[in-house]
Amino acid sequence: MKIKKTAIYILALCLIMPLSQAYAEPIDIEAMDFVFERFEGLTYIKKAMAYQYMEGAMNNENSLENFKGTADWLLNEERLALLEKNGIDRSDIMENLDALKTWTREDRLSLVDAFKQKDREDIRELNEKYTRKDMFTDMDGHWAIEAVEEMATLGIIKGRGNGIFDPDSRVSRAEFAAIMVRLAETKKPLAESPALLRDIPSGSWYESPIRKAYKAGILSGDGKGKIRPGEGISRQEMAVMAVNLSNSIGKSLPQPANLLVFSDRASIAWWAKKPVATAKAAGWIKGMGNGRMNPADTVTRAQAVALIKRINNYIN
Repeated sequence: MKIKKTAIYILALCLIMPLSQAYAEPIDIEAMDFVFERFEGLTYIKKAMAYQYMEGAMNNENSLENFKGTADWLLNEERLALLEKNGIDRSDIMENLDALKTWTREDRLSLVDAFKQKDREDIRELNEKYTRKDMFTDMDGHWAIEAVEEMATLGIIKGRGNGIFDPDSRVSRAEFAAIMVRLAETKKPLAESPALLRDIPSGSWYESPIRKAYKAGILSGDGKGKIRPGEGISRQEMAVMAVNLSNSIGKSLPQPANLLVFSDRASIAWWAKKPVATAKAAGWIKGMGNGRMNPADTVTRAQAVALIKRINNYIN
């Protein structure tokens, strides 16, 4: 059982491993320090067992696949909560373990050695060796490829796993809130709201980002005490959250000359009229043709990233 208890901290190491050929994210130094700190708290014997266990996992693709099963079994709610507070979630771990299958056995073992020595530079060099620019296999020729790759490189957006971004599927309110929080935190850290959020399950992957977005005023409920995390976000809701983000970090926006900026303005909800006009004045949102906003239309992942890129350019 000692190995199993120690293994959860080995799993945290997966965050500083590369996202390999499918992902090209920079190493998260704070997360790396978290891993090193956790290991410092282990006894000499537990450290030795942990290294032995990791070296066995690095042996070949089958051993890595088996380790994924162990990882999934170990990630109970308590452990996930600990990791998520330090920027690590289940998908990060599973994606990184899959990515390691593309490494040579020698390099995988070198990564373990670098970790033993706390050699951040060696870890970084190994990561860069297996990084390539075409992060997502389903983005070739897509109109949003540049924005998607740039925002993924900055760590603001994430794929679905296995090299898939899924650009034309809808983005949920929870996903968009998480993206907005990552973007806001490029400027300053956000705190979590302790408020009772009726439809946000404790321990869910989106609980922390939604609590942060809620406290910062980026996201609000629907008037009935619900966040509706799984629903797709509409174009007008996206505009409101974008303006709220700017307000939350103290970044001023141009005041719109008028609110009559789209030909279908009568379809825009009263609570979204000014934010929509403000986002349009800032150059963040564009029409859908014929001067229309189509405010109730659900936003795709690609469309969301296009907006995020414009906001990032504006605030940074």
